[in-house]
Amino acid sequence: MKTHPLRLFSAAGLLLPGLLSTAPLAAAVKLLPEAGVPGAHLVINNLGPAMPEGVQTRFSNKEDYRAVTQSFQWNSPGALLGLGFRLAAGQPAFARPQHYLLAIHSAQNWAPRSPVGGPVFGAEIELSGKLVSSKAGGSYLYFDLSGLNVRLAEGGSYVAVLGPDPKQAPVPRQSLYLEASVDSLARGIGNQILAPTLTEVAGNRYNFDLNFFAASSQPASAQPGGADAAAAPARPSPPPAAAGTGAGPASSAAAGKGAVRIAGVTLAPASAADGPDIVINSDGDLITEASPQARWHSPADYRALTQSFQWPSDGELTRAGFRFGREQAAFRVAENYIFAIYQASGWAVGSTLGPAVFTGRIEMTPELIGPRAAGNYIQLDLAPFHIKLARGQCYLLLFAPDPAGRPAPGQRVFLGAAKNPYQPGTGSQITMFPPGAVTGTRFNFDLVFFLASTSGGGARPKSKLAQSVTNAPAGTFFAYPHHNGFFCGEPVLAKYAGGTQHFLLYNPADGRESVLGGVAGLARFSYYDIAENGLAAVEAGNAVVLVDLSGVAPNRVLYKAPAGCRLHMPTIRPDASAVAVTLEKKDGAGEYQLVSIDVESGRAATLMTKPFLLNHAQFSPFAPDWLMVSHEGSASQVKDRLWGWHATLAPDGKNLFAPQTGANGRSLMLGHERPLWHGEGQVFCVYAASSGKPAGLYEVDFSGRARVVSEGDAWHCDISRDGKWAVVDTQGDGAAGDIVAVNCRTGARVTLVEKIAYTRHPWHPHPRISPDGKWVIYNDAAGGSAGFIKISQPELAAFAP
Repeated sequence: MKTHPLRLFSAAGLLLPGLLSTAPLAAAVKLLPEAGVPGAHLVINNLGPAMPEGVQTRFSNKEDYRAVTQSFQWNSPGALLGLGFRLAAGQPAFARPQHYLLAIHSAQNWAPRSPVGGPVFGAEIELSGKLVSSKAGGSYLYFDLSGLNVRLAEGGSYVAVLGPDPKQAPVPRQSLYLEASVDSLARGIGNQILAPTLTEVAGNRYNFDLNFFAASSQPASAQPGGADAAAAPARPSPPPAAAGTGAGPASSAAAGKGAVRIAGVTLAPASAADGPDIVINSDGDLITEASPQARWHSPADYRALTQSFQWPSDGELTRAGFRFGREQAAFRVAENYIFAIYQASGWAVGSTLGPAVFTGRIEMTPELIGPRAAGNYIQLDLAPFHIKLARGQCYLLLFAPDPAGRPAPGQRVFLGAAKNPYQPGTGSQITMFPPGAVTGTRFNFDLVFFLASTSGGGARPKSKLAQSVTNAPAGTFFAYPHHNGFFCGEPVLAKYAGGTQHFLLYNPADGRESVLGGVAGLARFSYYDIAENGLAAVEAGNAVVLVDLSGVAPNRVLYKAPAGCRLHMPTIRPDASAVAVTLEKKDGAGEYQLVSIDVESGRAATLMTKPFLLNHAQFSPFAPDWLMVSHEGSASQVKDRLWGWHATLAPDGKNLFAPQTGANGRSLMLGHERPLWHGEGQVFCVYAASSGKPAGLYEVDFSGRARVVSEGDAWHCDISRDGKWAVVDTQGDGAAGDIVAVNCRTGARVTLVEKIAYTRHPWHPHPRISPDGKWVIYNDAAGGSAGFIKISQPELAAFAP
């Protein structure tokens, strides 16, 4: 077969260092039939069915320049022998030779539009009409690099770029159609990403893995997270095929480098998700959609599921369990599955994954998978493997059929999913594979699952001021920071489940709890504010419901939002005489109102109207004739966040902190606020991202006099009843922050606990100080409940005398 010239180049158009030559280096470009794909040293191979669409290329500009990219992970210690791209069946013949560029770049990430590093290899290629023709459809365009000693880093991420050379390609340029797999997550490679010179590429139409392979001079390394010819579909470190026989009961890790470990699997009752060793439990109602809770990856019936979580324990991972969905059908034959754990950099869809920290193979038998299993848990025994996860680190579980041992057709595992996509302790599902075949939010639910550890979860004290840290019952959360969440001096927790929110009087000293009542018919959780007599105001169905926590009176609907209005976060006056809300008029062209409702008569009165979003209404506990309200919106855009209303002193409202600038004259980004208990005014947070300085905790009175209380990171805040000390949570790294005590006189700061995870409401930490100053209460996303920090009274006396 005739070969065609291939010349090396660098990013600057010169020959690559170490390969300088006065003459072009030659290599073969040839057609390779599917049967001729190298097998023994095949380290990347994503053979798959052809796409029904014709053109598998990426359009780069209006001059009809086309290029294709393919990301992959190199899993061999040997040299790169060659690359192969399969031509699409609809490839039209080239009328004349055409010059192309082939390059390999280092890849930092695996997501669309991720940046790539500089070229590690480059070559100029001539493609003739004989190579590119309709007869060639289905064959591989193979670039033989065996004589060039191309070395890639084992385990490294790369992207191959193939495109016309704009300096030499004739006009009109001819299209090169490469075949792409219907499965955008074909085994062992990751997804297409953009190389530096490729621009104006939009949409998902071309976001498919190409039918592509790369061959090495040495076999792929069999190691956890590596890939070989039978690699499982995981990114960026796909689990390898097991050395030895398939699956079976629990055993110790297989001997030798990188053999897939065999995890024992049993069927466990729902009670398996309880116990002192459980550190994460996302038990919840199953969603009622008829479709299974699975992610479809190809028309070949290949399915996989993913679940992200944050590890809250210092101990080893000993057990994991996934609850079956009610739709589960019996398996006809045994099926091998892969269970893997990856490091995850975040909690959002499309987050980048780190390396695999564990890869195990399990066997799912008809005895385990059947209609009688619905409602029970697939329980994995992981204790023999001594899996150590980093406390506070985000991870992702992969549960998927093993393509190396899966019978055809593939059978479905339907796992139960919770209605709430932000169940305590779990975060939302993130897409381990880049968006492609899986779109929309239909499957974006947390799985009902649990994890167990040799050591319990929860935060740890970081100073002598924090004497101990405990957690309330699972699923509980505490009131919003500017509201009162205490009754008779004890905290009132809320727990939402199945459309009803219950209220619990909780004693953190001994764990005693008493049910005080609840509100039914809620679509989601609701924050609450409690008056001194135990009357609580709760938003339910765009109305204000009064709940008598003393149990004397039944629930009462006090106020319903007018048609076309949305009601925000009610607050109740300390003496229970009035409730205030803010209204957003949907049909009022951006009109927002502060409304007061008389508790006895139910009469409502509009106090003020503004053309911007009003929220966070709160009565001053010291001077309840003052109502605080915030101008909400983007902190970088809002320049007048803090407002107060008084019937005579500020009947049209008053901006309490103006101008909103720091000591350096630049704009401050204001966050959450909390009225003082001991005087007229409020404390509030200035975000660390502000261009104005200093950031930290501030105080302002109703006349507008302000001062910096303490410099540093601050997000939400609360202050003690005597005004001597305060608590703030920090935004930290964007996924977890600290809870910090502040001396309100000196500004001194002491960290009570650190790395408290936060996802979405109600799992922001929102620290609060108990009326007696003995406890700091917060919401613990990792523990899935309210957390309690016991404050050492001798240390407190020394810290804030």
